[in-house]
Amino acid sequence: MRLRVLVDGKPAAGGAYLYHGGRSTNKYTTMRKVAEGVWEITVPEGIHDIEFDPDLAGMENKLIRDVEVVGGSTVEKTLDLGGSGLVRLRVLVDGKPAAGGAYLYHGGRSTNKYTTMRKVSDGVWEITVPEGIHDIEFDPDLAGLDNKLIRDVEVVGGRTVEKTLDLGGSGLVRLRVLLDGKPAAGGAYLYHGGRSTNKYTTMRKVSEGVWEITVPEGVHDIQFDPDLAGLDDQLITGIEVTSKGTVEKTLDLGGSGLLRVNFTYQGQPANASVRVYFGGRATNKYASLRRIQTGVYELRVPAGVHDIEVDPDASGVATQLIRDVEIKGDSVVEKTLSL
Repeated sequence: MRLRVLVDGKPAAGGAYLYHGGRSTNKYTTMRKVAEGVWEITVPEGIHDIEFDPDLAGMENKLIRDVEVVGGSTVEKTLDLGGSGLVRLRVLVDGKPAAGGAYLYHGGRSTNKYTTMRKVSDGVWEITVPEGIHDIEFDPDLAGLDNKLIRDVEVVGGRTVEKTLDLGGSGLVRLRVLLDGKPAAGGAYLYHGGRSTNKYTTMRKVSEGVWEITVPEGVHDIQFDPDLAGLDDQLITGIEVTSKGTVEKTLDLGGSGLLRVNFTYQGQPANASVRVYFGGRATNKYASLRRIQTGVYELRVPAGVHDIEVDPDASGVATQLIRDVEIKGDSVVEKTLSL
């Protein structure tokens, strides 16, 4: 039994399998490749099927049914897979090769049958596929830019189809954040097209108090979530990014101070639940102080005037309130409560 397989009129690559007594038996042997595009096998007399698995993205296996083998004879079959062509995609951003991933959808995006294209150089992807009309999807490695779809790419046997995708421009956004005049801690998020889109990417921390991100041209917002109890998220709106430009913003969170509460009960350091109410008890916006040791509690808080609530871990002892505790930037404020 000999099988010859052609694609574009030339020997094809792939794998050939003979099913003894037909495909339904599920009993098969791999045929031996004897030359480019030629496979052979010696089998008992009977009627068999041959399955060929083409080494061509997007082409399904081919089945040749009811191949009759007679003792002492040679049966030769030829399988023509038709034509194939090379698809090449070039992608640019800021006029330079772009990064990302490219996928070819065989027969169009709606089939959901795709193959990842091979990156052959910076900004260039290729794939050899059967003749037909296909779609290409490109997933840019650029925060905030949606996938791009190139529809109806027609492939003709023996030819190369080249498409160019220009993603436009991009720029770098840098955010510096200060607290007490020093680099601040927290998290930074860029909202593509503004906060209202709810489409955001976390900015990359490049050093203490500095975050960066490369994004498409446009007007965006930045939200910063300070790592400081009682300080609300900060929003910087209307950041305009232009191609190849760098936009730097500085956010000053003001001052902060360390609040320390010492609590004693019947002359001894004692345990309690200690809260600070930012801006006063009426705001109902609070955080718990950390227990440093028995009777000592601390928390770094924003500059301002706050209230402290102490709830002793002692039966029958009422909750105590210390009002109007003023915190200044880069200071330590210590309060002592003795019951």
